[in-house]
Amino acid sequence: MNLGDRRRARLAAALPWLLLAGLLDAWSAPSRAAHTLYTSPLRTFACEVPGGWQALELQTPAGSSAHFLGPAEADGAWRAALHVHFLQKDQAGFIPFDALLKRERASDPLSRREASVISRRNVARGSARRFEVSETRLLPDGGLPGRPVILHHYYAMIPAPDGYFVVKLSTLRETYLAYRDDFDRALGTFQILGAP
Repeated sequence: MNLGDRRRARLAAALPWLLLAGLLDAWSAPSRAAHTLYTSPLRTFACEVPGGWQALELQTPAGSSAHFLGPAEADGAWRAALHVHFLQKDQAGFIPFDALLKRERASDPLSRREASVISRRNVARGSARRFEVSETRLLPDGGLPGRPVILHHYYAMIPAPDGYFVVKLSTLRETYLAYRDDFDRALGTFQILGAP
């Protein structure tokens, strides 16, 4: 057997292992599935969300909320998540727009909570208020031992005829830039459909 034949034989023997390693690597790597159009079962809104994220929608004292759970972060103690809250004026738990805006942007020295300045962006044919918040939390929440983790939240508050929407994306500070396009896409495709 000459040198070329030996190389081909070694390559042929190694090929199944190389293919298996590639498949395992692709299987274990976080995938960025295509976005999918989500329409609220209550028909309050529609927007594109990351494909493969788990959706959960429920009624709240202030209206309704939809939660989209993404990949686990912080050794499984946190999951990237997109939240859409609809606060209806006629609900008992309704919080006025300006009061919630002030509350969500409030600083807290204990958790090192800080908010960015407010910017405006056209969303669903209206002027949304957009800002970012970072804070430190002990994770896992309520579990010991915990470790301090810096979280980053993107917010957009979108006026609606009978209330308003709060769209929020929460991630680790280490990974928040990887999810910014997901947040922008949700806002760019956001449609107000009406009240339930």
